[in-house]
Amino acid sequence: MINQVIFEGNLGADAVSTSTGETSVTKFSIAHRVKYKTKTGEEKEQTTWVKCEGWGLPKWMVEKLLKGVRVIVTGSLKENVYEKDDKAIRSLFITTESISFLETKKAE
Repeated sequence: MINQVIFEGNLGADAVSTSTGETSVTKFSIAHRVKYKTKTGEEKEQTTWVKCEGWGLPKWMVEKLLKGVRVIVTGSLKENVYEKDDKAIRSLFITTESISFLETKKAE
């Protein structure tokens, strides 16, 4: 069974990296925006947000994962399930295998 995702978008905020024992996990969200016209000719825009996490990313890469940077993320979909108000909350995220930078910017 194949579980591979390729997603292109812009980071919504600077990535956040935390240590978990001997390795680190870096979390960030990217947005993909599509413009389209309705049947009546009205121009609309739809944005899809996807959460991502990268395990053991090199420091130089984490430093470049800044708000607004455009990237292509390749990885696999994972499901996060937790309880809230006695209900199971489910969400999907991408565990990254590779991150390609389409543009970068300097940290402020």
